[in-house]
Amino acid sequence: MNLRAVIVGLLVGVGSWWFTNFIFHPWKEVQELRRKSRFEIIYWSNVSLRTSSHETQAAGQDAFRKVAFALVALNETSPRFIKLLKFTSYDLTAAADGMINLSHEIMGEGDYLYRAICRHDVEKALLLRQQFSDEDYERIKKKWADDNDNGFGDDVSLDPVDELFMFADMRKSE
Repeated sequence: MNLRAVIVGLLVGVGSWWFTNFIFHPWKEVQELRRKSRFEIIYWSNVSLRTSSHETQAAGQDAFRKVAFALVALNETSPRFIKLLKFTSYDLTAAADGMINLSHEIMGEGDYLYRAICRHDVEKALLLRQQFSDEDYERIKKKWADDNDNGFGDDVSLDPVDELFMFADMRKSE
């Protein structure tokens, strides 16, 4: 057998394995998380404290948080792939933050303006088709800020990873 063919075959095999494990699988996972994010946002879009039972709200909150956990996990475990994603304008951290904010909102009073802001943030971070244009988003954000006493951005927010673990600890203690 020709030594050159063996070496080329070995290099092609190693390259294929590397591409499959470090590019294709993470890309496939991102696409699956985009699909899950879209599904959960649409499915739970009308759940609020006024219209749903506590069990329904908790299920929606868990659904948003599971997707957020998966986004954070992929972001933390695939640093080289994440650099490639940032080049293509995906932002998994912003998407996870938006999903966490949606999970908070589902247990709230039904602030639909804030829910629209969170939804837009997730859609933009994952390059999903956006429900609102950027101009509409800015108007919604301004209206929400005007409707709140403390204004937009005055609240202190935890890092999404810290917040997820804090939530998990709270659930264990219940």
